[in-house]
Amino acid sequence: MLSDQVFRAANLRYSNRPCLSGAGEVNMRYEQNISRSYLQAVQDTWMKPSILRAERTSKLGRLGETLAEERLKEAGFKDVQNLNRKINFPFADLIAELSGLRYLISVKSRNEFQANGNLNPCYNAVKFNNTVVRALQAEGKSEGEITAIIWDAVDGLAQQQNACPAWIAVPMRPQESSYSAYFGEVSLIRHRRSIPVMPSDRVRYTELAPLGTYDARITVDLRNQD
Repeated sequence: MLSDQVFRAANLRYSNRPCLSGAGEVNMRYEQNISRSYLQAVQDTWMKPSILRAERTSKLGRLGETLAEERLKEAGFKDVQNLNRKINFPFADLIAELSGLRYLISVKSRNEFQANGNLNPCYNAVKFNNTVVRALQAEGKSEGEITAIIWDAVDGLAQQQNACPAWIAVPMRPQESSYSAYFGEVSLIRHRRSIPVMPSDRVRYTELAPLGTYDARITVDLRNQD
């Protein structure tokens, strides 16, 4: 709903008008209702795309975690756990074990293609609170130094779990109800804050699901529309 504060600000021109009666009062109320309806429509126009985007991103994330969890088990990983079922765990979504090694895993699910039809070249892997980043920049830290500090913090989280930090990228093609999935350790990308996922990059990662893997849970409403 449109807040009263916004409505009052938008209707300030009525605040100094004398109290009307009869047809004049009805006319003023009609004008105010038109103004309220107009502002609500404008607000809906501004907010609806962002709400839809947030809903789509959230659904992509939850589905990506599920697909990653399933694929890890199929690949032979043991004791696969979703860390977000109890709390919103920092950095990681899953923890799993393979050949005696534990991995603290961040899952990154994205539309494989941008709204313009181009391949999405990389997925954000990790980030700091903007306030912290600005504070580090104020201290004169370079972007490379800030990136190293961020990954050091991730290393600390992994050490608490006696695990190695890792990630899974899940590119999805909603129009085809298909996806692929790739696993890698943070050591492959720690010089940057994103996961490169162009075809030439994927050959360096462990493939958990090949390109074109069908899954009916990937629906067309998940496609990039903006």
